Amino acid sequence: HADNKIVLTCVAMFSFWHGYERLLYGLKNYLAEGNKMYRFEINFVGEGPELGLYRQIVAENQLDKYVVFHGKKFGDELDEIYASTDIGISCLGCYKKKIDIIGDLKTREYLAKGIPTISGCRVDLFADGIDTDYYREVPNDDTPIDMFKVIEFHEYLQEKRKNSPIAELMHEYSIKKFDYDNTILPVIRKMQEMC
Repeated sequence: HADNKIVLTCVAMFSFWHGYERLLYGLKNYLAEGNKMYRFEINFVGEGPELGLYRQIVAENQLDKYVVFHGKKFGDELDEIYASTDIGISCLGCYKKKIDIIGDLKTREYLAKGIPTISGCRVDLFADGIDTDYYREVPNDDTPIDMFKVIEFHEYLQEKRKNSPIAELMHEYSIKKFDYDNTILPVIRKMQEMC
C-alpha cells in the first residue's frame, strides 16, 4: 500500500476474550490526538457475540472510515484480505480469562500466511523470548492499544523487508515450529516406541 497506510486484520468468531475493543479505543485515541502520520484500516473478518459491541464502538466514535466489517470469509476471499494485511491481530483480551500464555490457532495461521502478529499475551511459540521478529506483545490488560507501538512495529518490519523476504521466512518459520511432521509425528513415534 501507500507508505502511510497500515492494514490490521482481526479474524475470529468474536468472543469477549478477543478484546478487540482495545484496538478500536486505541484508534480513537490516535485520531483524537490529530495524528495523520499513518492512516489505519482495520478489517474484522468473522461473526460472533462481540461483533455488536465492536459495531457500536465504531458507530459511536465515527470510526466507519477506518474499520471494515467483512462477515465470514473463506478461501480466496479470505486470502485476498490476508494479502492486503500488514499485521494480524491475535487475542487482546487474555486478561479476561486470567491467562498469560496462549497456544492459539490464529497466530499460527497468520504466521503461515506470512503475516506478522500482535498479541495481548505471550504466545507459546515465542515463550522462550527468541524469534520475535514477526510478533509483538502488548500489555495483558484492558488499556487501549498504543497505536504508536503498532507504527513502531510496522516501521521495523518495513526496514526488515528491505533486506529479507520476511513473508517467506515467516512461512518457513511456521512450518519449522508447528507443521504436523515437526510436532505430532515425533509424539506418535515416541508412543509407538513405548508400546
